[in-house]
Amino acid sequence: MINKRDTGNKYESLAVNYLKNLNYDIIERNFYSKFGEIDIIAIKKNRISAVEVKYRKNPIVSIFETIPYSKIKKIEKTLYYYLAIKNYPDKYILAIDALLIENKNNKESIYFVKDIQLNY
Repeated sequence: MINKRDTGNKYESLAVNYLKNLNYDIIERNFYSKFGEIDIIAIKKNRISAVEVKYRKNPIVSIFETIPYSKIKKIEKTLYYYLAIKNYPDKYILAIDALLIENKNNKESIYFVKDIQLNY
């Protein structure tokens, strides 16, 4: 039987491959801090993205209902913390994105939504 962690790792790996195909460089996976956790941190050109990965079977609610505002704030604080400890320059545009993987009728679909923090 597959546990939640194995399922999460499987779909985060799928998300990493999807982002690489969009020419993102993956700089970190599963970064934890006292503020929260970021599934994937990726760079494309001058944009650093904290990517929240969600997998759902038989989806019935929107992505914005699966990622509450409180989670967005934790991701934001964690991203700022990450950039500070890694000494990233201020030249980057920061974003919080979501990559939703849905399984409906045994067919997987991937939706990449940029700048989800702007939808709150």
